[in-house]
Amino acid sequence: MQFGELLAAVRKAQANVMLFLEEKEQAALSQANGIKAHLEYRSAEMEKSKQELERMAAISNTVQFLERSMTSELKCLPLFSANIGLPDLSPAPGNSSSNMRMTSHSTRTQHT
Repeated sequence: MQFGELLAAVRKAQANVMLFLEEKEQAALSQANGIKAHLEYRSAEMEKSKQELERMAAISNTVQFLERSMTSELKCLPLFSANIGLPDLSPAPGNSSSNMRMTSHSTRTQHT
């Protein structure tokens, strides 16, 4: 192989590496912009929640506080629940609780 061919191969490899790095940089920038947009959205949501909490903290009347808390935007805050192993006693959709009973196996059955 002559020096000219070797130089051309090195330049081609260099161009391929540069293209690869530019693609990776663009992907990283795109991902960073997506993360930034998500964080800005979450920040705005948290600011709304903070303002609502501040408004609610200023309410001195307990009844007004409870009424407002039921209709406030705090519904967007995550609620956590725990499964403590109790059977689900709520009726299945479309069934009223009057025609349901629990069996010894904690499963729903309908009265016939």
